[in-house]
Amino acid sequence: MFEDVACIILAGGRATRLGGVEKGLVPVAGRRLLDHVLARVRGHFPTTLVVTSRSDAYREFGLPCVPDRLTQGSSITGLHAGLCEVRELWALAIACDMPAVSVSLVERLAAERADADVVMPVHSEGEEPLHALYAKSCVPIIERFAARGEWKMTAFHAEARVRRVRVAPLEFAWRGVSPFVNLNTPEEVEGFGRVRGEIRQV
Repeated sequence: MFEDVACIILAGGRATRLGGVEKGLVPVAGRRLLDHVLARVRGHFPTTLVVTSRSDAYREFGLPCVPDRLTQGSSITGLHAGLCEVRELWALAIACDMPAVSVSLVERLAAERADADVVMPVHSEGEEPLHALYAKSCVPIIERFAARGEWKMTAFHAEARVRRVRVAPLEFAWRGVSPFVNLNTPEEVEGFGRVRGEIRQV
């Protein structure tokens, strides 16, 4: 278990391309999408919470649910709310639609935290701010950028100490599924469901 790293799960809103239900509740291979994420992270972090404006929808998962504190609903406001809530000095931020989140990758990132506010994986296709580690020192920086109306997830990186860690996604893949994969369409859900089905048959 990580003693000083919490896990912040950003629930987002309704999945308009997946029937309009709450994203974390979308059925995938006989389970809800958030169930798949929790299967990967439970037991590894002293605190795991969900940032959502619909705490009633997620209550049965037995996790603390917190709403955004800033006015603009976005990934950055979810990160801000989670960092304000947790007592740990660091937190992993992930989205609820990332069912192959990698604890091994978190270990790799955690080893690079010295003198950083953000530790973020990068690879040949770009940066991954939603499978990254953030220190609580990011909170005032995010608030400064929010006051200027800058809501992009990586905008505040301009004033933060960001350590970019180059990784090979397949090194941390789960059954061939990259930890950075998120499920946004029926086709993506079906593809991940097939992976789960193959595993159950082994």
